[in-house]
Amino acid sequence: MRFHTLLFLALSSGPLPAAPAQVVRWCLDDKPSFYFYNKAGTEQSTHPGFVFDLIAHLKSKSSLDIKVMRRPQTACTVLLEKGEVDAVGLLSHNAEREKIGLFPMKNGEPDGDRAVIRTSYFLYTTKDKSLPWDGNLSSLKGKRLGAIDGYSIVSDLIHAGVKVETFKSLDGMISRLQKNDIDAVAVNNDMINRISDRILLHKYEPPLKTKDYFIQFSKHFQEKYPALPDLIWKEAARYLKSAEGMAAISKYEKLENFP
Repeated sequence: MRFHTLLFLALSSGPLPAAPAQVVRWCLDDKPSFYFYNKAGTEQSTHPGFVFDLIAHLKSKSSLDIKVMRRPQTACTVLLEKGEVDAVGLLSHNAEREKIGLFPMKNGEPDGDRAVIRTSYFLYTTKDKSLPWDGNLSSLKGKRLGAIDGYSIVSDLIHAGVKVETFKSLDGMISRLQKNDIDAVAVNNDMINRISDRILLHKYEPPLKTKDYFIQFSKHFQEKYPALPDLIWKEAARYLKSAEGMAAISKYEKLENFP
């Protein structure tokens, strides 16, 4: 029986100790990204980040031996392209990333049904300010927007010609907004929901961007185990919708950042 068949059975019906252990080298950014992953060294804590909850689930449901390494995101990308790691992320899809590794695709587009998480970025201002938002990023040209450093919305805004100032923390960015140092902020809905009960902001519809976040696999890994990436993508997406996955996310719902 081939390994990917054994793994499929394991994911469908519980652990199979007899299945051969397959090592998956998974590279994650060494900087924390709430609520995906906490800082390096907290992987065994009560709040390691949702990705580590997912990894623990995958280990429990299969014979996978997932080995996590923490590196800068750019280093993870280089290692993936070389085949020195098997997986990175969670990442949103873009054309450049697709050149060096695999995303779940359907009809030439990333398949949201096999995403691990979906989140939307919205535009926010203070209650006393109004911006001409019509759903087109180019309508924000000339405005000064704040965004959290490392988030994918930053490059989207810059490519649209928007002036962007990046921040390390949400509190620091909101403080600058309240002082009118910037015109608006671009924040994902998961993050802003955690402060909406104590800071009055005006939310603009429609969202700036809605993004799916995926596990990206190396081409080397897919060549060696052709069926395995799809099995993991599907199980990760199923986990998000399960009672176990929702319980994992609920640990972070009322937090503004990792404890």
